[in-house]
Amino acid sequence: MDWVFCNKCSIKFQQSMKYYLGDCGHIVCERCVSSNTGNQQCLICKEPASTLELSKLMNPSMQMLFWPFENVIEQCYKVFKFQNMHRNLYVEALMTKYNFLKKEYLKNYAKTKMLRKENHFMKEKLQVSNN
Repeated sequence: MDWVFCNKCSIKFQQSMKYYLGDCGHIVCERCVSSNTGNQQCLICKEPASTLELSKLMNPSMQMLFWPFENVIEQCYKVFKFQNMHRNLYVEALMTKYNFLKKEYLKNYAKTKMLRKENHFMKEKLQVSNN
């Protein structure tokens, strides 16, 4: 995490020191946080903010903010592949249903056409027999 540093005093990330992430996105070290006790606003932007200690116990979605960018891209690609596979399966299932319904429609259309011709023929016979 060569890019993580205290946004107040600019000290670079050190494993031996605690760092905190504010709701606003600013990162501050434990020294700067301790000088701000009792104050519920960010030391940088002065917005009301609570802080969360940077640690392995953070929510995975928060931890992801600190992953190397290559890992984030790799994870996004895995998500894309997974979702795309399921979209394709869904499209295949819909196409199967569509093809079945198309075949049924054409079969029923042909039957309807035949019945209309028969109906027309029967009406003509009926007219001839009534005359």
